[in-house]
Amino acid sequence: MPAALSLINGNIATTLSGNGGSITSGATTFNVASGTGFPTAPFAVVIGSEIVFVTSTGAGTNWTATRGADGSTAAAHTDGDAVTWELTKGVLLSLADAYHKSGTLASRPAAGNNGYIYFATDTRQTFIDNGSAWVDVSGLGLAQWLGTALTYRNTMNFQGVGVHALDNSGSTRTDVNILNGRTMSFMTDDFNGRNSSSGAVGDIGWYYGNGSYAMLAATSGRPGLAQRATGTTSGTKAYDTLRGTTPHTHMWSGDLWKAEAILKLDQNDTVTEFHLGISDDPTANPPNNGIWFQKSFTDTTWFGNCRSASVDSLTASLGTIDTGYHYFMVRRIDASTIGFTIDNNAEVTKTTGIPTNAAMAVYRAIRNNAAVTKSYTIDYYSFQVTGLAR
Repeated sequence: MPAALSLINGNIATTLSGNGGSITSGATTFNVASGTGFPTAPFAVVIGSEIVFVTSTGAGTNWTATRGADGSTAAAHTDGDAVTWELTKGVLLSLADAYHKSGTLASRPAAGNNGYIYFATDTRQTFIDNGSAWVDVSGLGLAQWLGTALTYRNTMNFQGVGVHALDNSGSTRTDVNILNGRTMSFMTDDFNGRNSSSGAVGDIGWYYGNGSYAMLAATSGRPGLAQRATGTTSGTKAYDTLRGTTPHTHMWSGDLWKAEAILKLDQNDTVTEFHLGISDDPTANPPNNGIWFQKSFTDTTWFGNCRSASVDSLTASLGTIDTGYHYFMVRRIDASTIGFTIDNNAEVTKTTGIPTNAAMAVYRAIRNNAAVTKSYTIDYYSFQVTGLAR
Protein backbone atom coordinates (compact mmCIF):
# COMPACT_ATOMS: atom_id res chain seq x y z
CA MET A 1 0.00 0.00 0.00
CA PRO A 2 1.34 3.50 -0.79
CA ALA A 3 2.40 5.42 2.30
CA ALA A 4 -0.12 7.76 3.92
CA LEU A 5 0.71 10.08 6.80
CA SER A 6 -1.73 10.08 9.71
CA LEU A 7 -2.64 13.54 10.95
CA ILE A 8 -0.98 14.74 14.12
CA ASN A 9 -4.29 15.55 15.79
CA GLY A 10 -5.47 11.97 15.47
CA ASN A 11 -7.42 10.20 12.76
CA ILE A 12 -10.81 11.54 11.75
CA ALA A 13 -12.91 8.58 10.71
CA THR A 14 -16.37 7.46 9.68
CA THR A 15 -17.76 4.39 7.93
CA LEU A 16 -19.39 3.56 4.62
CA SER A 17 -23.15 3.61 5.06
CA GLY A 18 -26.28 3.66 2.92
CA ASN A 19 -24.72 2.20 -0.21
CA GLY A 20 -27.02 -0.79 -0.52
CA GLY A 21 -24.48 -2.97 1.23
CA SER A 22 -21.39 -2.22 -0.85
CA ILE A 23 -19.65 -0.08 -3.46
CA THR A 24 -17.83 -1.34 -6.53
CA SER A 25 -14.21 -0.60 -7.41
CA GLY A 26 -15.42 1.79 -10.10
CA ALA A 27 -17.97 3.77 -8.07
CA THR A 28 -17.09 7.47 -7.95
CA THR A 29 -19.88 8.48 -5.56
CA PHE A 30 -20.71 6.85 -2.24
CA ASN A 31 -22.32 7.61 1.13
CA VAL A 32 -20.74 7.75 4.57
CA ALA A 33 -22.27 7.68 8.01
CA SER A 34 -21.01 11.14 9.00
CA GLY A 35 -18.93 13.98 7.54
CA THR A 36 -18.19 15.56 10.93
CA GLY A 37 -14.56 16.56 11.39
CA PHE A 38 -13.53 16.14 7.78
CA PRO A 39 -12.07 19.15 5.95
CA THR A 40 -13.40 20.94 2.91
CA ALA A 41 -12.63 18.96 -0.23
CA PRO A 42 -10.21 18.09 -1.67
CA PHE A 43 -8.83 15.61 0.85
CA ALA A 44 -7.83 11.95 0.94
CA VAL A 45 -9.28 9.04 2.87
CA VAL A 46 -8.16 5.43 3.23
CA ILE A 47 -10.65 2.57 2.89
CA GLY A 48 -8.97 -0.76 3.45
CA SER A 49 -5.76 -0.59 1.41
CA GLU A 50 -7.15 1.95 -1.10
CA ILE A 51 -6.50 5.68 -1.06
CA VAL A 52 -9.56 7.61 -2.24
CA PHE A 53 -9.23 11.26 -3.23
CA VAL A 54 -12.47 13.07 -2.24
CA THR A 55 -13.27 15.99 -4.57
CA SER A 56 -16.72 16.91 -3.20
CA THR A 57 -18.68 16.17 -0.04
CA GLY A 58 -22.08 17.13 -1.43
CA ALA A 59 -24.56 17.70 1.37
CA GLY A 60 -22.05 16.31 3.86
CA THR A 61 -22.34 12.54 3.55
CA ASN A 62 -22.68 11.93 -0.20
CA TRP A 63 -19.12 12.10 -1.50
CA THR A 64 -17.64 12.25 -4.98
CA ALA A 65 -14.14 10.89 -5.36
CA THR A 66 -11.28 9.66 -7.54
CA ARG A 67 -10.65 6.00 -6.84
CA GLY A 68 -7.30 4.25 -6.58
CA ALA A 69 -5.40 7.46 -5.86
CA ASP A 70 -1.68 7.84 -5.13
CA GLY A 71 -0.81 4.56 -6.82
CA SER A 72 -3.21 2.44 -4.78
CA THR A 73 -5.61 -0.08 -6.34
CA ALA A 74 -9.35 0.56 -6.45
CA ALA A 75 -11.31 -2.19 -4.74
CA ALA A 76 -14.85 -3.05 -3.72
CA HIS A 77 -15.88 -2.17 -0.17
CA THR A 78 -18.85 -2.90 2.05
CA ASP A 79 -21.01 -0.73 4.26
CA GLY A 80 -19.44 -0.55 7.70
CA ASP A 81 -15.85 -0.38 6.40
CA ALA A 82 -13.78 2.33 8.07
CA VAL A 83 -13.16 5.55 6.13
CA THR A 84 -10.17 7.40 7.62
CA TRP A 85 -8.87 10.85 6.75
CA GLU A 86 -5.15 10.73 5.93
CA LEU A 87 -2.58 13.22 4.66
CA THR A 88 -1.08 11.81 1.47
CA LYS A 89 1.45 12.90 -1.13
CA GLY A 90 -1.33 13.42 -3.64
CA VAL A 91 -3.21 15.78 -1.33
CA LEU A 92 -0.12 17.86 -0.70
CA LEU A 93 0.65 18.11 -4.41
CA SER A 94 -2.95 18.97 -5.24
CA LEU A 95 -3.01 21.74 -2.66
CA ALA A 96 0.30 23.08 -3.96
CA ASP A 97 -1.01 23.00 -7.52
CA ALA A 98 -4.21 24.76 -6.46
CA TYR A 99 -2.52 27.56 -4.53
CA HIS A 100 0.45 28.18 -6.84
CA LYS A 101 -0.23 28.67 -10.53
CA SER A 102 1.76 30.12 -13.39
CA GLY A 103 1.17 31.04 -17.02
CA THR A 104 0.81 34.10 -19.19
CA LEU A 105 -0.79 37.21 -17.76
CA ALA A 106 -3.71 36.84 -20.17
CA SER A 107 -4.41 33.30 -18.90
CA ARG A 108 -4.53 34.29 -15.23
CA PRO A 109 -7.84 33.02 -13.76
CA ALA A 110 -10.44 35.24 -12.17
CA ALA A 111 -9.78 36.32 -8.59
CA GLY A 112 -11.83 34.99 -5.71
CA ASN A 113 -9.61 32.42 -3.96
CA ASN A 114 -7.96 34.20 -1.05
CA GLY A 115 -4.28 33.35 -0.65
CA TYR A 116 -3.71 31.91 -4.11
CA ILE A 117 -0.49 32.93 -5.90
CA TYR A 118 -0.04 33.42 -9.64
CA PHE A 119 3.21 34.07 -11.51
CA ALA A 120 2.92 35.61 -15.00
CA THR A 121 5.69 33.99 -17.03
CA ASP A 122 5.58 36.60 -19.81
CA THR A 123 5.65 39.77 -17.68
CA ARG A 124 7.57 38.25 -14.71
CA GLN A 125 4.95 39.56 -12.27
CA THR A 126 3.84 37.84 -9.07
CA PHE A 127 0.23 38.25 -7.87
CA ILE A 128 -1.62 37.28 -4.69
CA ASP A 129 -5.39 36.82 -4.66
CA ASN A 130 -6.91 38.81 -1.77
CA GLY A 131 -10.29 37.18 -2.23
CA SER A 132 -11.70 39.77 -4.60
CA ALA A 133 -8.80 40.94 -6.79
CA TRP A 134 -5.29 40.00 -7.86
CA VAL A 135 -2.69 42.20 -6.12
CA ASP A 136 0.63 42.76 -7.90
CA VAL A 137 3.36 42.07 -5.32
CA SER A 138 6.25 41.94 -7.79
CA GLY A 139 8.13 44.88 -6.33
CA LEU A 140 7.05 44.84 -2.70
CA GLY A 141 9.42 44.40 0.20
CA LEU A 142 9.58 40.85 1.55
CA ALA A 143 7.69 41.59 4.76
CA GLN A 144 4.81 43.20 2.90
CA TRP A 145 4.77 40.38 0.30
CA LEU A 146 4.32 37.89 3.14
CA GLY A 147 1.42 39.89 4.52
CA THR A 148 2.97 41.73 7.45
CA ALA A 149 0.78 44.64 8.50
CA LEU A 150 2.59 47.60 7.01
CA THR A 151 0.92 50.90 6.17
CA TYR A 152 1.63 52.18 2.65
CA ARG A 153 5.33 51.49 3.00
CA ASN A 154 7.89 49.00 1.65
CA THR A 155 10.11 48.75 4.69
CA MET A 156 12.25 45.82 3.57
CA ASN A 157 13.67 45.95 0.07
CA PHE A 158 15.96 43.03 -0.69
CA GLN A 159 17.51 42.52 -4.10
CA GLY A 160 17.79 39.00 -5.49
CA VAL A 161 15.14 37.24 -3.38
CA GLY A 162 13.82 34.23 -5.29
CA VAL A 163 11.60 31.16 -5.06
CA HIS A 164 12.68 27.79 -6.41
CA ALA A 165 9.66 25.75 -7.53
CA LEU A 166 9.74 22.03 -8.37
CA ASP A 167 7.19 20.29 -10.56
CA ASN A 168 5.26 17.24 -9.32
CA SER A 169 8.03 14.88 -10.37
CA GLY A 170 10.49 16.86 -8.29
CA SER A 171 12.92 17.04 -11.18
CA THR A 172 12.23 20.29 -13.05
CA ARG A 173 13.16 23.50 -11.25
CA THR A 174 11.79 26.94 -12.08
CA ASP A 175 13.45 29.98 -10.53
CA VAL A 176 10.95 32.75 -9.86
CA ASN A 177 12.74 35.99 -8.99
CA ILE A 178 10.57 38.14 -6.79
CA LEU A 179 13.15 40.91 -6.44
CA ASN A 180 15.96 40.66 -8.96
CA GLY A 181 18.11 43.54 -10.11
CA ARG A 182 18.28 42.20 -13.67
CA THR A 183 14.53 41.92 -14.13
CA MET A 184 13.44 44.99 -12.24
CA SER A 185 14.51 48.51 -11.31
CA PHE A 186 13.51 49.85 -7.92
CA MET A 187 14.11 53.05 -5.99
CA THR A 188 12.61 54.36 -2.79
CA ASP A 189 12.93 57.60 -0.87
CA ASP A 190 12.02 58.40 2.75
CA PHE A 191 13.54 61.88 2.47
CA ASN A 192 15.93 61.30 5.34
CA GLY A 193 19.06 62.61 3.63
CA ARG A 194 20.41 65.52 1.56
CA ASN A 195 19.04 68.96 2.19
CA SER A 196 18.12 71.64 -0.30
CA SER A 197 21.50 73.39 -0.19
CA SER A 198 23.15 70.41 -1.90
CA GLY A 199 21.10 70.87 -5.09
CA ALA A 200 19.86 67.29 -4.78
CA VAL A 201 17.13 66.40 -2.30
CA GLY A 202 16.24 63.22 -0.46
CA ASP A 203 17.88 59.82 -0.23
CA ILE A 204 18.11 59.41 -4.02
CA GLY A 205 18.96 63.02 -4.87
CA TRP A 206 16.02 64.66 -6.59
CA TYR A 207 16.74 67.46 -9.05
CA TYR A 208 14.33 70.36 -8.67
CA GLY A 209 13.61 73.42 -10.73
CA ASN A 210 12.16 76.71 -9.46
CA GLY A 211 10.85 77.41 -5.98
CA SER A 212 12.44 75.93 -2.87
CA TYR A 213 12.81 72.79 -0.76
CA ALA A 214 12.80 72.58 3.03
CA MET A 215 13.61 69.47 5.05
CA LEU A 216 11.11 69.26 7.91
CA ALA A 217 11.40 67.66 11.32
CA ALA A 218 10.04 64.13 11.56
CA THR A 219 6.66 63.48 13.11
CA SER A 220 5.25 60.29 14.60
CA GLY A 221 5.22 57.56 11.96
CA ARG A 222 6.86 59.79 9.35
CA PRO A 223 10.66 59.51 9.63
CA GLY A 224 11.48 61.84 6.73
CA LEU A 225 9.57 64.89 5.47
CA ALA A 226 10.36 67.40 2.73
CA GLN A 227 8.35 70.45 1.76
CA ARG A 228 8.30 71.74 -1.83
CA ALA A 229 7.18 75.34 -2.39
CA THR A 230 6.63 77.67 -5.35
CA GLY A 231 7.56 81.01 -3.79
CA THR A 232 5.47 84.14 -4.23
CA THR A 233 5.92 84.74 -7.96
CA SER A 234 2.63 83.99 -9.72
CA GLY A 235 2.77 81.25 -12.35
CA THR A 236 5.80 79.47 -10.85
CA LYS A 237 5.97 75.76 -11.63
CA ALA A 238 8.14 74.05 -9.01
CA TYR A 239 9.00 70.65 -10.49
CA ASP A 240 11.00 67.59 -9.39
CA THR A 241 12.65 64.88 -11.48
CA LEU A 242 15.81 62.77 -11.37
CA ARG A 243 17.93 64.33 -14.11
CA GLY A 244 18.76 68.00 -14.13
CA THR A 245 20.09 68.14 -17.70
CA THR A 246 18.64 67.14 -21.06
CA PRO A 247 17.58 64.46 -21.61
CA HIS A 248 15.62 64.37 -18.37
CA THR A 249 14.10 61.05 -19.39
CA HIS A 250 15.32 57.86 -17.70
CA MET A 251 12.51 55.28 -18.06
CA TRP A 252 10.43 53.78 -20.89
CA SER A 253 6.71 54.44 -20.58
CA GLY A 254 5.83 51.13 -22.27
CA ASP A 255 7.52 49.05 -19.55
CA LEU A 256 5.56 47.74 -16.57
CA TRP A 257 6.17 50.54 -14.08
CA LYS A 258 4.59 51.74 -10.86
CA ALA A 259 4.96 55.05 -9.00
CA GLU A 260 3.84 55.46 -5.38
CA ALA A 261 3.89 58.45 -3.06
CA ILE A 262 2.62 59.54 0.34
CA LEU A 263 2.16 63.29 0.47
CA LYS A 264 -0.21 66.12 1.29
CA LEU A 265 -1.09 69.43 -0.25
CA ASP A 266 -0.44 72.20 2.26
CA GLN A 267 -3.16 74.34 0.68
CA ASN A 268 -6.32 73.35 -1.15
CA ASP A 269 -7.63 76.28 -3.15
CA THR A 270 -8.28 77.60 -6.63
CA VAL A 271 -4.75 78.93 -7.14
CA THR A 272 -2.94 75.60 -6.58
CA GLU A 273 -2.20 73.06 -9.34
CA PHE A 274 -0.44 69.72 -8.77
CA HIS A 275 0.84 66.78 -10.88
CA LEU A 276 2.32 63.41 -9.80
CA GLY A 277 3.38 60.71 -12.29
CA ILE A 278 5.64 60.57 -15.37
CA SER A 279 6.16 62.95 -18.30
CA ASP A 280 8.30 63.47 -21.38
CA ASP A 281 9.50 66.90 -20.17
CA PRO A 282 9.15 67.82 -16.50
CA THR A 283 10.13 71.42 -17.27
CA ALA A 284 7.24 72.04 -19.69
CA ASN A 285 4.01 73.65 -18.53
CA PRO A 286 2.33 71.31 -19.02
CA PRO A 287 4.30 68.47 -20.65
CA ASN A 288 3.03 67.35 -24.06
CA ASN A 289 2.91 63.69 -23.01
CA GLY A 290 2.62 61.94 -19.71
CA ILE A 291 0.57 60.04 -17.15
CA TRP A 292 -0.14 61.65 -13.80
CA PHE A 293 -2.50 62.40 -10.94
CA GLN A 294 -3.88 65.87 -11.42
CA LYS A 295 -5.41 68.72 -9.47
CA SER A 296 -6.12 71.67 -11.73
CA PHE A 297 -6.66 75.10 -10.21
CA THR A 298 -10.42 74.80 -9.88
CA ASP A 299 -10.62 71.06 -9.16
CA THR A 300 -12.10 69.86 -5.88
CA THR A 301 -11.47 66.17 -6.64
CA TRP A 302 -8.44 64.25 -7.91
CA PHE A 303 -8.27 62.91 -11.45
CA GLY A 304 -5.92 60.64 -13.36
CA ASN A 305 -4.69 62.11 -16.64
CA CYS A 306 -3.30 60.31 -19.69
CA ARG A 307 -2.00 63.16 -21.84
CA SER A 308 -0.98 62.39 -25.41
CA ALA A 309 0.19 64.94 -27.99
CA SER A 310 -1.07 67.78 -25.76
CA VAL A 311 -4.56 66.28 -25.44
CA ASP A 312 -5.82 65.43 -21.95
CA SER A 313 -7.82 62.28 -21.24
CA LEU A 314 -9.11 62.21 -17.65
CA THR A 315 -10.44 59.43 -15.46
CA ALA A 316 -13.53 59.74 -13.35
CA SER A 317 -13.05 61.43 -9.99
CA LEU A 318 -10.60 59.58 -7.72
CA GLY A 319 -11.52 61.26 -4.44
CA THR A 320 -12.02 64.57 -2.70
CA ILE A 321 -9.00 66.84 -2.37
CA ASP A 322 -8.01 67.98 1.12
CA THR A 323 -4.83 68.83 3.05
CA GLY A 324 -4.31 65.45 4.74
CA TYR A 325 -1.71 62.82 3.87
CA HIS A 326 -2.76 60.33 1.19
CA TYR A 327 -1.24 57.35 -0.59
CA PHE A 328 -1.11 57.67 -4.40
CA MET A 329 -0.31 54.84 -6.82
CA VAL A 330 -0.25 54.98 -10.64
CA ARG A 331 0.99 52.10 -12.77
CA ARG A 332 1.02 50.54 -16.20
CA ILE A 333 -0.99 47.35 -15.81
CA ASP A 334 -0.41 46.05 -19.33
CA ALA A 335 0.27 47.31 -22.85
CA SER A 336 -3.05 49.14 -23.06
CA THR A 337 -4.10 49.87 -19.47
CA ILE A 338 -3.08 52.43 -16.85
CA GLY A 339 -4.31 52.15 -13.25
CA PHE A 340 -4.81 54.93 -10.70
CA THR A 341 -5.68 54.51 -7.02
CA ILE A 342 -5.68 56.68 -3.90
CA ASP A 343 -5.53 55.27 -0.36
CA ASN A 344 -5.85 51.71 -1.70
CA ASN A 345 -9.40 52.33 -2.87
CA ALA A 346 -10.68 50.57 -5.97
CA GLU A 347 -8.27 51.04 -8.83
CA VAL A 348 -9.60 53.15 -11.70
CA THR A 349 -8.26 52.10 -15.09
CA LYS A 350 -7.71 54.06 -18.30
CA THR A 351 -7.40 52.49 -21.75
CA THR A 352 -7.79 55.59 -23.91
CA GLY A 353 -5.57 58.60 -24.45
CA ILE A 354 -2.43 56.76 -23.34
CA PRO A 355 0.63 58.44 -24.88
CA THR A 356 2.77 56.57 -27.39
CA ASN A 357 5.53 54.57 -25.71
CA ALA A 358 8.57 56.79 -25.29
CA ALA A 359 11.39 57.76 -22.94
CA MET A 360 9.95 59.66 -19.97
CA ALA A 361 10.85 60.75 -16.45
CA VAL A 362 9.28 60.52 -13.01
CA TYR A 363 7.65 63.82 -12.28
CA ARG A 364 6.10 65.95 -9.55
CA ALA A 365 5.07 69.58 -9.90
CA ILE A 366 3.17 72.26 -8.04
CA ARG A 367 2.18 75.58 -9.63
CA ASN A 368 0.55 78.72 -8.28
CA ASN A 369 -1.77 81.12 -10.05
CA ALA A 370 -1.37 84.09 -7.73
CA ALA A 371 1.46 85.92 -5.99
CA VAL A 372 1.38 83.61 -2.97
CA THR A 373 3.44 80.56 -1.98
CA LYS A 374 1.88 77.14 -2.59
CA SER A 375 3.46 73.95 -1.30
CA TYR A 376 3.14 70.24 -0.64
CA THR A 377 4.87 67.98 1.91
CA ILE A 378 6.12 64.56 0.83
CA ASP A 379 6.78 61.67 3.21
CA TYR A 380 7.57 58.75 0.90
CA TYR A 381 8.13 57.91 -2.76
CA SER A 382 8.93 54.74 -4.69
CA PHE A 383 9.26 53.87 -8.35
CA GLN A 384 9.70 50.44 -9.83
CA VAL A 385 9.88 48.81 -13.23
CA THR A 386 9.28 45.06 -13.52
CA GLY A 387 9.40 42.48 -16.29
CA LEU A 388 12.76 43.63 -17.64
CA ALA A 389 14.86 41.31 -19.80
CA ARG A 390 18.49 42.37 -19.64
